[in-house]
Parts: sequence; C-alpha cells; structure tokens
Amino acid sequence: MTKRKRGQARGVTLIELILVMSCVAILCSLGGMYIREIFNLWNTVSFRSEVVEQGRMALTRMTREIRQVNNTSSVLNASASRFQFNDSSGNTTDYNFTNGNLTRNGNILVSLNNFTLQYYNNTSQLITSPAVYPKNTNITRVGITMGLKYGSQNKTLSDQVFPRSFPQ
Repeated sequence: MTKRKRGQARGVTLIELILVMSCVAILCSLGGMYIREIFNLWNTVSFRSEVVEQGRMALTRMTREIRQVNNTSSVLNASASRFQFNDSSGNTTDYNFTNGNLTRNGNILVSLNNFTLQYYNNTSQLITSPAVYPKNTNITRVGITMGLKYGSQNKTLSDQVFPRSFPQ
C-alpha cells in the first residue's frame, strides 16, 4: 500500500461534483419531458375515445328509436337537421341539430361538428322534401351522418335506419 502524504484528503473536487450534478439534472429533465409526452398522448387518446363513444351512443339511440316510428302518418317533421315523430307508445320524439349540438326533445345528446339526415323512398332514391303529417310519409329509409371533431382530427359516423312500420 502506498501511504498518503499529509494534507491530501480523499474525495471529489467541487468541479467534479458540479459536472455530475449537471449531468443528472439534464437526464432528469429529458426523462421528465418524455414522461410528460406520454401523459399528453394518453389524455388525447382517452378524450378522443370518449368523444367517439358519445357519438356512437347517440347514433345507436337514434337508430333504435327511429325504428320504433308508430306508422307512416307519425312523421311530424323531416329535414336535413331535424326528425320529429311519434313512436309506437304515442310519445313524441324530436331529434334536432342546432348550434353544434344534437338534441333529443331539447336535451343535448352530443356536440358535433356536422350532422345530416337523408331520406329515401322505396326505390332507394333520395327524397329532398319528404311528406310529413298529416299525410302519410313517403320515407322508407333514414340515413344519419354525424361528424365528430377533436382538435384537428375528424371522425364520421353514419348509419341507415329502416323504420319497422314503414313499407319496404
């Protein structure tokens, strides 16, 4: 073993300590940025999934209830943004798209970027002005298209509904 000279202490210098602390600080900040990006991505994906799920639930509810239109004289209003009808229980249901919101009987179902209803006759031709109450309607199929938007991403959901009491 070698003997140390008197006055020499074991340890690190102040410069070595500052360099190590600087390296650790840089690594921690890079790791923190990486973890923050992972959390932001998770928040974005989960919120987008929630928006799409709300849209799907609204579309499913609409299709289920439109299938229950009472009869051909139960359609009260049919336009590109509104469909109002009496169901098989005699209740009036009113779907309306205004100010970016799809409402059912005045209650907001979902916020949408766009919404369109299309009506078709028994020969699958588009009807621009469907017959409504008090006349028997000429609608045999209702097309629903809704556009969801989250940030810069768009998602379009659509479905076709054949009301059960309408002639095919």
